Amino acid sequence: MPSLATIVPRTACPARLARRRPGFSLIELLVVIGIIGTLAGMLLPAVQSARESARRTQCVNRQKQITLASLGFESAKQSLPVGAHNCCWKTWVVEILPGLEQQQIYDLYDHRLYNNDSRYTSGVNGRVTGRLFPELSCPNSPAFVTTIGVTAHSYLACTGNTGSINTPIGWSTTLPVSQIPPAPATPVVVFKGGAFLMSGGDGSLDPPENTALVQAAKATRMSEITDGASRTLAFSETIKPDREPNPPTNHEFRGMSWWGPGALFSTYRPPNSNIPDTCQAPWYCVDGDPLAPCSQTYHSAENPIALAARSRHPGGVVAARVDGSVGFYANTIDAALWQGLGTTAGGEQGTGD
Repeated sequence: MPSLATIVPRTACPARLARRRPGFSLIELLVVIGIIGTLAGMLLPAVQSARESARRTQCVNRQKQITLASLGFESAKQSLPVGAHNCCWKTWVVEILPGLEQQQIYDLYDHRLYNNDSRYTSGVNGRVTGRLFPELSCPNSPAFVTTIGVTAHSYLACTGNTGSINTPIGWSTTLPVSQIPPAPATPVVVFKGGAFLMSGGDGSLDPPENTALVQAAKATRMSEITDGASRTLAFSETIKPDREPNPPTNHEFRGMSWWGPGALFSTYRPPNSNIPDTCQAPWYCVDGDPLAPCSQTYHSAENPIALAARSRHPGGVVAARVDGSVGFYANTIDAALWQGLGTTAGGEQGTGD
């Protein structure tokens, strides 16, 4: 007759099962958690770096496309687009829409100049300028709708190595040397124009239909870029401040590239300069973001409208040259070299990247 020990295996004893059940001590769990945290800490910078690399690549590709679109315009019209027709009519953005496969939007736009009904906010034009175009912005600074219902993007055209002022005889981007203050830690800047100028009418055009006040728009021909297309900047970036405007007394128009002063940047100051941008008036931009400071004074001949190239890419900005090549320019680039890259006929050497 079998014994009780044979009928009931030792492993069936609850007491023995309880004693042999595997598990982790508190110390072991803490060690595992610590290892996981360490690995996560090591991987996170790599993931962030990969994401930034992807965003920068996308930014490079988008700037290349808008530069190629401007070259397509030049091929058809024998000049680059006018940077901006006064403050309030069409800018370079409208002109390159066909090259961005937006022919229908271009055809919708009312291209008449210096007419109240064809301002960038009027009638059908308001339908165009209220649209978001992702291809006109860096992924690090997406397009947004401003407080007046017009969209702002992050790519700006280069107007030269100084700013612009609203004078009784028109918007000027060719300031006399005597009126140009020196940029910080650099010699006095001698103005040399960029590839995209704001021009075409007197400062206020009041009434807009007063054709006696209209001046010839200044469009740059490739033959006038004697520095070479590979050594002349075409486009770069700006950023949306991290602080929201508080209308009706405060707005953010930097990057509102349907509007002349918001469509252009200058190389007067280095990329991501900690010196504030100067807009037309204090309420045209928001101050408070250390990466996008803005002057809270009116512009003047001594303090012209000047938007610096700015980005949220670590260490610098992406910028395209007139020939369609695109580079990354460090914040530490030599100031004189950066100013020279903004000009078409300064005689400077080097591409800077």
